[in-house]
Amino acid sequence: MSSSYTHPCAACKAQRRTCTPQCVFKPYFPSDQPLKFEKVNEIFRAKNVAKIISELDVHFREDAINSLVYEAEARLRNPVYGCDGIISDLLAKLKQAETNLQNAKKKLAPYIGSSPPVMPQQQQLENTPSVVNVNPQRLGGECSRMGLVICEQSSERQHHHQ
Repeated sequence: MSSSYTHPCAACKAQRRTCTPQCVFKPYFPSDQPLKFEKVNEIFRAKNVAKIISELDVHFREDAINSLVYEAEARLRNPVYGCDGIISDLLAKLKQAETNLQNAKKKLAPYIGSSPPVMPQQQQLENTPSVVNVNPQRLGGECSRMGLVICEQSSERQHHHQ
């Protein structure tokens, strides 16, 4: 055995052939991934896959093999529908998600654009002297951090007291 010996690809090993350096399968079906080739071979047959690969430009071959592997796995999981079954399932899930979104929007519609409800904690703050005496101009933009409702109420009270 020479030192230049390389393992046969999974395709050649499965077909009990000698794997040559020119083997079209070698870059895409390494010897440590025999199931990958077995799935593709079961659905598409090695002869057809070899024809597809050899007719493609080299830079498209890996994507084609990945697609064939995906389609073979889908067909093995669902022999009747294959990829179409996956697409149909995903479309059904998308339709359900869209329906759920529309229902959520309908439920939220009465609340959109309305003023936020006054919380009991804010009502309690209205009676606090420090809040009543706040001057929004002196705060220099702090109203947005403290809560616009409190500052508006404070400035209204100040106008009433002046």
